[in-house]
Amino acid sequence: KGATFHYSTPAVQLVLDDSGRCTGVIAKNESEEYIKYNAAKGVLLTTGDMAADREMMEHYNVTLGKIIRYNINTNDTGDGQKMGIWIGADMDEFACGDLWPFAAVMMDGTLPTTFDGTHFYAGVANLPMLMVDGAGRRLMAENLPFQSPSIPKLTCTPDGCAWTIWDSAWESKVPQGGYMVEDYTASNTQEEVDKNVANGVTFKFDTIEELGKHCGFDKDIFAASFKRYNDLCAGGKDLDFYKDPLWMTAIDTPPFYASKHCSSMTSTRGGLKNDERCRVLDKKGLPIPGLYAAGNTAGSFYGNVYPPNVMGSGIGHGQCFAWLAVKDILGMDFIHANI
Repeated sequence: KGATFHYSTPAVQLVLDDSGRCTGVIAKNESEEYIKYNAAKGVLLTTGDMAADREMMEHYNVTLGKIIRYNINTNDTGDGQKMGIWIGADMDEFACGDLWPFAAVMMDGTLPTTFDGTHFYAGVANLPMLMVDGAGRRLMAENLPFQSPSIPKLTCTPDGCAWTIWDSAWESKVPQGGYMVEDYTASNTQEEVDKNVANGVTFKFDTIEELGKHCGFDKDIFAASFKRYNDLCAGGKDLDFYKDPLWMTAIDTPPFYASKHCSSMTSTRGGLKNDERCRVLDKKGLPIPGLYAAGNTAGSFYGNVYPPNVMGSGIGHGQCFAWLAVKDILGMDFIHANI
């Protein structure tokens, strides 16, 4: 319908006229030449987030730098947000992350070399077993959904990591059909556990005392946490964190397993401040004429937690507000009209 796409030509700078209106962008093509594109009606920034620029990400959320070892997308370097900032746009003071807990790390907190870019959980370690911090202290109701184990539980640990502990009878104890046997992050099978042990991602011990010593837990803290957890399992009720009773099964059958994990992230959620018409705002809260933002480039939508119970909010946010921005750029009344 008359649209022209310029691939491999990333925008690097916004253009303002003498009145302060955004009138276009300067881009760089494959020949390393700079090209100016003039915008007759407006510029819409939909360049993604800043997760791949670790310095920028940590500036807007220091805790993400603490708990994140994996960044799934490597090309989201905050380009649009930077271009906006350079001409006086304001940014959200805080950026949350779309987080995936239980991403496996090695004993020293580094990434395993045996995992590819999508398969990054250790088998069974992502299930609601006993979860403790580096001192051996239980952290949470382990069956909390999705991002809840990451925020705030992992952020409160000294190194942004935690340990999952289970025993060799786990298959007979977990609810049948109540967990993902296979997905794109992990294979929750004993075969996968054995493979992770061979690769040094998961550790196997004959006694729970050996496990605690190897993991570096405080002997007394871990012993008390472990006993308390098994006592609660015997009683069938988690009086400490109110974990679902279906998952309250004692850890009592050697050998015992432990695996360390942090969080991975697909994207940050926080960016250029904007109004109800998706117009980018300056530091006085006033719209910058001709400049719009949507998707993960835009802010003014999330707080410090990306809500795991609102499925598709990120995709919906990007699609809906980009559509509204184009409506406004074209001068169409979408706020009061029947849309």
